[in-house]
Amino acid sequence: MRLSPAARRFGQNAEKPKPVPHDPIRKRVVVNASLLAIVLLLAAGSWLSVKTDSDKNSQLSDIDKNLIQQIRILRPNQNEIVFRKRNRHWFLSEPYEIAANQLRISSVLNLLDANSVQQYPLANLNPAEFGLKPAKATVYFDEHVFHFGSDEPIGGNRYLQVGEMLHLLADNHFPLVTAGVDTLIDRKLIPEIYDVAAYHLAEFTISETDSLGWQIDPADPKLNANNLQHWVDQWRSAEAIDVALTQQPNNQDGRKITVALNNDETIYFDIIQRDQWQGLFRADRKLAY
Repeated sequence: MRLSPAARRFGQNAEKPKPVPHDPIRKRVVVNASLLAIVLLLAAGSWLSVKTDSDKNSQLSDIDKNLIQQIRILRPNQNEIVFRKRNRHWFLSEPYEIAANQLRISSVLNLLDANSVQQYPLANLNPAEFGLKPAKATVYFDEHVFHFGSDEPIGGNRYLQVGEMLHLLADNHFPLVTAGVDTLIDRKLIPEIYDVAAYHLAEFTISETDSLGWQIDPADPKLNANNLQHWVDQWRSAEAIDVALTQQPNNQDGRKITVALNNDETIYFDIIQRDQWQGLFRADRKLAY
């Protein structure tokens, strides 16, 4: 490409860039800064590695929750609550016997492998300063003991004693173990573990036949075997919105439902009528569904 005379003159008069003088001190500073950056990166990688290992080792226990057969919950000034496992299902056994809410008992068992944020040896600490004398609640998983202390006000975590160690963990389990016993009861009217022989209502009785089907008495030609099976399935899957311990309600309408089980036990429900909704009351357990 040919340049115009003006451009050639500008190029001839333009000042050429001067070479940068060699500066050994500047070069050493750059090298040292680079080395420092590498060291910091290696240290950060090592710290992250150690932190990850620490997180793995912060599990409260290595107890296999599938092997636990009994859970005892003690709270100050309240009745002791005891759950026992039978045939892979959990049941409340004290203060009375009834099927437990399996999902919520599973949440209680999750405490066994929960992670703690911090761990401190109790040897040099005063347990009373952490709400452990007395404990706010104590949970026994078979012979394994977990003592709940007070909450830590800054982070919203809670102190927990396991053996001779004080742990600080997220406050997810304390509300459940200190809730009312009705919170841990199965909301199903007829727990899955029970086999029903008959349902007795004021207007009719539906009972199981020898062929494992269902029949209604008095007979109703409008209902076939599929209709009856659907009715039974609805009852078997019926789950209350809420379950509450209560005294004898004063809004019973006089009607009753009797459920006869194949193990010769019988469950009695009184029908509760209140405004726009109906409920059931089980007098032997003082439970309203």
